[in-house]
Amino acid sequence: MAAQGASVMAPPALGGVEPRHLATLAAVAQEGSFKVAAERLGYALSAVSQQVTQLERALGAPVVVRTPGQGLELTEVGALVARHARGILAQLDAAGADLRGEAGALRVGIHDRAVMDAIPRAIALLAARAPDVALTVRDNDRSPEARADAVRRGELDAALDDLPLPDGPFASAEVLRDPIVLVVAPDSPLAEQRELDSLDELRDVALVADVGWPMLPLVEDQLRAAGVRPRITMRSRLATGLLPLVAAGLGSALVPRTAVDEHRAGVVVVGLGDLLPPRRVAVYWHRDRRRVPALRAFREALCAAVRTSAETPR
Repeated sequence: MAAQGASVMAPPALGGVEPRHLATLAAVAQEGSFKVAAERLGYALSAVSQQVTQLERALGAPVVVRTPGQGLELTEVGALVARHARGILAQLDAAGADLRGEAGALRVGIHDRAVMDAIPRAIALLAARAPDVALTVRDNDRSPEARADAVRRGELDAALDDLPLPDGPFASAEVLRDPIVLVVAPDSPLAEQRELDSLDELRDVALVADVGWPMLPLVEDQLRAAGVRPRITMRSRLATGLLPLVAAGLGSALVPRTAVDEHRAGVVVVGLGDLLPPRRVAVYWHRDRRRVPALRAFREALCAAVRTSAETPR
């Protein structure tokens, strides 16, 4: 929260503000400490203090205040400039990535089994359509926010994640709508049903859930809105996923359809129709980067590959 009583009228022209000032303020704002910010930036503590002082002189207003016993706090001006600083620094990082990047190179971050299954086909399509594009796929377990930050800074040229995306200077294109299904053990009373008629049928169903699934809170909210209190008996973050737990009879699971190969997992898939909204996956990129032709070629290849993968019987 910004400190009150330290705001000013419109500040003077910002010609004296330099990127290093903004980087220092952003680090101080994030760390809440001059000392920690200095360690992170590799500066001497006096250098951090000096750069904050220079920034305040250029702005004509204080950006931080120190409260005894409570550390430092951003002023209203400081909070405003820090918010813009993050975007400006990310823009500079993206520009540097464009200048350093190799022509035709494309780095894409993915953490999704359903999309990863389509990647080999997408690479083949991309090679046929745009042979000059060299694609590097990074499969990682970082959070959506970390992937978005990598796209902001130009560490990645694009990434794939569930909608809605984290806030940022992004352009995006939806590549997959993945219906949510109920996965049950073969001996479950629901295994004989092709599709549920109502979410009320889940009222007494014990569920296992993946706590790392971004859509889980939305699914739980949808169940509550339908008058069904989710009976989640186990929350897991197993690398093997939920299907082995379902097959072992420990509970049923609500998962995206593309996450299930019922023939290999020894489970039964029960459809939900339109009872729950589908999971939506998008590819996104920094809207001010210059890799538009390569990104367009990749997006088209990926959409075709995902569509083919979704139509292939599992």
